[in-house]
Amino acid sequence: MTQAQLADKSGVPQTTISGIENDGKIPGYMNAWKLANALGIDMNEFLPREVKN
Repeated sequence: MTQAQLADKSGVPQTTISGIENDGKIPGYMNAWKLANALGIDMNEFLPREVKN
């Protein structure tokens, strides 16, 4: 899936997805939830260990 396709499916802007993927930015709670739902995975996959605890 491309970033553009994920953006369409999740409602998260492609620029935000690019920042997460390429720059290591940490998504906010809502964006992590939207991306996880679009990908069919657990939201915690997007959050680093420090944020989860």
